[in-house]
Amino acid sequence: SVAYANKYALVKGLKNSSVFEMNDGTIKGYKKAIKFLINKNKKISYSDRSIFDEAFDPLWESGEKKFIYENWPKAIKLIDWKSLGQGEIKNFRMFYKLGDLYASEPNYEQSIKYYEMGISQLDEWAKDLPLSRLYVVYKRRMHVKKSFQISLFGTRKYNETFDNKYLKMMENNVKESEDLIKYFHSLPIKIKKEIREKNPKHLSDIYNTMTTAFGFLQKRKKMFETSLKGLNEIERYSKGEDRNTHLFEAYHQVIIASIGSDNLNETVYYINQSKNIATQLVKTNEGLETVADFLSFQLPMIINAGLYSEGKDLLDFINDFAYFDTTNAIGKFQQDTFNYSLGRISLTQKNYKEAIGYFEKASINYLEKPGPGIYNMYSAFANLFLLEAYIENKDIIKFEKQFQLLTGAKPINYKSLEAQNDLIGTFVANHHYISSEIDMSMLAALLKYLEIKKINISKKDSKEFLDFLNGYFEDYVPGEESRLEMIRYSVIISSLLASYDTKLSEKFLSNIISEIKDEYTSEIYDSNLTPVHKIDDIIEGYLKAANISKNKKFLNDSYKIIQVVSNSITAKDIKKSLKTKKFEDRDANKLIEEYQRLQIEKVSFTSGREFNLSTTSETTFEDRGIFDVNRSMEIDNELRNLEKKIKSKVPSYFKKIKPEGASLKQIQNKLNENQALIEYFFFKDKF
Repeated sequence: SVAYANKYALVKGLKNSSVFEMNDGTIKGYKKAIKFLINKNKKISYSDRSIFDEAFDPLWESGEKKFIYENWPKAIKLIDWKSLGQGEIKNFRMFYKLGDLYASEPNYEQSIKYYEMGISQLDEWAKDLPLSRLYVVYKRRMHVKKSFQISLFGTRKYNETFDNKYLKMMENNVKESEDLIKYFHSLPIKIKKEIREKNPKHLSDIYNTMTTAFGFLQKRKKMFETSLKGLNEIERYSKGEDRNTHLFEAYHQVIIASIGSDNLNETVYYINQSKNIATQLVKTNEGLETVADFLSFQLPMIINAGLYSEGKDLLDFINDFAYFDTTNAIGKFQQDTFNYSLGRISLTQKNYKEAIGYFEKASINYLEKPGPGIYNMYSAFANLFLLEAYIENKDIIKFEKQFQLLTGAKPINYKSLEAQNDLIGTFVANHHYISSEIDMSMLAALLKYLEIKKINISKKDSKEFLDFLNGYFEDYVPGEESRLEMIRYSVIISSLLASYDTKLSEKFLSNIISEIKDEYTSEIYDSNLTPVHKIDDIIEGYLKAANISKNKKFLNDSYKIIQVVSNSITAKDIKKSLKTKKFEDRDANKLIEEYQRLQIEKVSFTSGREFNLSTTSETTFEDRGIFDVNRSMEIDNELRNLEKKIKSKVPSYFKKIKPEGASLKQIQNKLNENQALIEYFFFKDKF
C-alpha cells in the first residue's frame, strides 16, 4: 500500500523516489505463496483466492510476466468459480488481467480466449444469484476489452488473407455490443440508475468499441454516430471528479470519428472542447499522462486533416510530458507514431534533415520484424516517407539504398510500372494498405531521382501514373488519407510528367482544379485551427506545367487557381475588417455585435495563456487556475443560435447585394455552400 501511495504521490520530492519501492522480498513472497497454492493441486479456498488479484500488478510491473503466464492458467483451473460468493466477484479480474497481459504483447488470440473464458464463467456463476450492478459492469468490462482485440485481430488477419470471415467476426462482435446495450436498457430501473451513478462510462465504453469496429469496417457514418452516442452518455451521467477525464476520452473518440467521416467542422469544435478540458487535466501528473497518451493516438489523423499547426502544438506538449513504455507493443506504437508525426510536420516545413532523423527512428520497429498489424503500421510508413526526405535532402546514396531495401530493385534500373499494391512496388504493401498520399510521395521522389539522373520514362508509363492519380481521388478515404497532401503531390507528379506527355498532364491539372478549390475554400479555414498550408509546391507545379504547355487557356486557369490557393491563407482577413463596421439594420446590427462579442470571448479561451497546454502544465499545481469549461460550451451553443438568426436575415438583403448577372437562387445556393461567403456577401456592400 505504501509503495503504491508513493507511485501516485503528488507530494513534492516524493513521487518516484526509491524510498518505498516494492522490494524483492515482497515479490518473492507473492511468488512463494502462489507456487505453494498451485503445487498443492487442490481447489483454492476462499481465504487464498484474493492473492491472485492482489499480486498481479506488482508481478507484472516487476517483469514477472513469465511467472504469470505459467501460473495464472493453472490457478484458474484450481478455482471452483461457481462456489464464489457474491462478494468475491473481484476474483473474475484474473481473466481480464491475464487477457490484458497477452494483449500487451500483442497476442490477440490468447487475450480474446481469456476474455471470453471470463465472460462464460461469469455468466455461469451469476445464474443462481440475484442480479447485481457488479455482474453487469464486469460483463461489460470484459466484453469491451475483448471487442478491441477482435477489431485489431480481425483487421490484421483480413489484411493478410483478404478472407471475409474476419470481417464477419468483427460484425458479429458489433452485434454482441448492440445486444449488451439492449440488455442494459432492459434492466430494472434501480440497477440502471445505480450503474449510471457509479459507472457513468458503462454504455460509453461499449459505444467506443463499436466506434473502433465501424472504423475498421469502413462504416464511417456509423462510426461517427456511435462516437456521439458515447459522448452523450458522458455528458448526461458523468457527475463526479472524473468527469473531465471521461469527457476528454469521449471527445477523443469524436475527434477521430469526425476526421474519419470527413466531418471536419465537428472536428474543429471538438478539438477546441477537448483542449478546454485538457487545461484542467494537466493540473495533475495523472492528467498529464492521460492527455499525452490520447493525443499521441490522434496525431496522424490530425495531420491527415491538414491541421499542421495544431499537430505541431500537440507534438511539443507530448515531447515535454509524455513517457512511452516501450517494453510493450502499445508503448512502441506510441513512440513510432510520435516520431512519424514529427517527420510529417518536418516534411511540410521542408526541414528535410530533421525529417530524416525522425523517420529513421520510427522506421526501426518495422525493419526488425516486418509484418501486418496496427502496432507497426507507422513504423512501416516512416520507411516509405524516408524516400522523399532523402531525395529532397539530396542524399542520393541513402535514397538508392532505401529504394532497394523497400523494392528489391535499384531505382536507376527503373523501366516501367509493374507494382501490384502501390506505385513503386514496396514489400510494405504486402502487409499494410498504403494511403494515397504516401504512394504519391514515393512516386514523386522516384521521378525527381530519375530527373536528377537524366533518365526518361515512356509516354505509356506517364499515362499509367496519371490514370492512377485520377483513381486515387475517386477512392479517397477520409482520416486514413490526407486530401491536402494528395493534391500537393499530384500537382508535383503531373508537372514532372508534363515533359513526357504535355496534353495529358495539362488535362489532369485542369481537372484537379475543382479539388483544389474545394480544399482551399473549405470551412475549416474559418476556424481558430486554420491550417498553415504550404502552397509553394502547388504554385510551382502549375507554373512549371504551364511553361511547358504554352497553352494560354491553361496558363489563365493556372493563374486563377494559384490565386485561390494564395487567398485561402488570408481568409480570416475578411472577418477582421468587420469589427470596425456598422450595419444599417438595427436588429441585425445587435445580432452581429453579440456574435462578435461572443467570438472575442471564445478567442480568449483559445489564445490565452491558460489555453496553451505546454504553458499551463509548466506552472505549479497551486498556480493552475480554474478554467470554466462550461462557459466555453455555452458560448459555442450561443454562437450556433446566433448564426442561424443571422442567416435567416440574409434573403431580405439579396437584392441589395446581387452581383451582376446572378439570379437570387444562384446567390442563395452560393451562400449556403460556405459560411465564409455568407459573411462576405452579407456584409460587403452594407457599410
